[in-house]
Amino acid sequence: MYVCVACRKELRCLKNGVGLDYGHGHVYPSDTFVCPGCGIQIASSGNVNAIHDPEYKSQDTYIKMEG
Repeated sequence: MYVCVACRKELRCLKNGVGLDYGHGHVYPSDTFVCPGCGIQIASSGNVNAIHDPEYKSQDTYIKMEG
């Protein structure tokens, strides 16, 4: 469970199958969540291990990470 600290509301799952892309096929499978109060969105990687996905085909959506 994820909780918004500001709103004290439980975050709701927005999308499953999101890859956090650190470049060169270095991807962490994750899900995104949204706060029903303030609308803040987070990505949470339930899997602590990255996968090698050079063709970007294992997830539905990818978020290119900065830095």
